[in-house]
Amino acid sequence: MANNTLVHGGASSLMESHGAQKVISSQGKQQDFAVESPMPGPAKEHLLTPREVAAQLTVSERWVRDHATRRSPRIAVVKLGPLLRFRQSDIDYFVDQQRTDHGLKKRRF
Repeated sequence: MANNTLVHGGASSLMESHGAQKVISSQGKQQDFAVESPMPGPAKEHLLTPREVAAQLTVSERWVRDHATRRSPRIAVVKLGPLLRFRQSDIDYFVDQQRTDHGLKKRRF
């Protein structure tokens, strides 16, 4: 679960992404209020960095960047300005698409 810092009334507190938020006002009083998620549906996935993806796939970070930024990218990517981020589900899909069944065929003699 990721936490973000929220500054409200001169004081800061931690904000959770689950829909409830606690804010400490400048008078030191704690207030609870609901936060609507901007996107309906399942919980958001943690976005991975190119370095994290490279470690998972045991390839270089440069390989990950190359395959994500081609004209026809092989790995789905989320671009945040100049930053590249990846969803775990997209990495899992990419790995599944690379699987071959060559070793599973029975040999004929």
